[in-house]
Amino acid sequence: MKEPLYVGAAGQESDSVSQETRPELQDLQSFAKDYSLFFVNTMHMYLRISVSLFELYARQFDTRLDVVHFELPQPLLEEDVRHPEGVKPPEPGWSRYVQGLPHDQWAGFRAWMESSRWLASDGKDGKILYGCTAEDVQVRDPVKLQRMQVVGIREFVDITFFLPHNQASRLYLNVKNGPPFSCIYVQKNSPGEGEAAELFKKLRQS
Repeated sequence: MKEPLYVGAAGQESDSVSQETRPELQDLQSFAKDYSLFFVNTMHMYLRISVSLFELYARQFDTRLDVVHFELPQPLLEEDVRHPEGVKPPEPGWSRYVQGLPHDQWAGFRAWMESSRWLASDGKDGKILYGCTAEDVQVRDPVKLQRMQVVGIREFVDITFFLPHNQASRLYLNVKNGPPFSCIYVQKNSPGEGEAAELFKKLRQS
């Protein structure tokens, strides 16, 4: 079994969590009628969470989750996450997995993720307390885009990205260009965040 950092690998089933991987997709939109789609590997990779979030939730509430990992043809995100010295970097392709839960299991898991708190290394000898933001994003069907197929004007999918944040900064997802989409940490309460901050920076340099 691979580490949970590589969510999407087969063979991770337990009594409380059933996990299935579906590769070679033709599209993602057709699954939205049965599953709520989301992306959880941002929490694993940016905070180095080395336990299964699905197992933690299922055990805490004594329930069952039926997780499906949809394997995209190519990465959904730019995989340029910095890793602590001495830590083995993840295998390329960790952002190829979009997760799905049956609609009746989704609300509880989402609420738990949004209320979760995590201690992560600050890169030195200290720890930083992080929370989790659920950001709902509507994107053109990434499977069809990556396969360079024609994407209809109504072929969008809703994907919830779980993004870490702390008191000073948050992970910002830029979905204007891509896939792959970029993720950067931006300061909270700054004159501008995300794309606005980049625009201001370019204006100051001109």
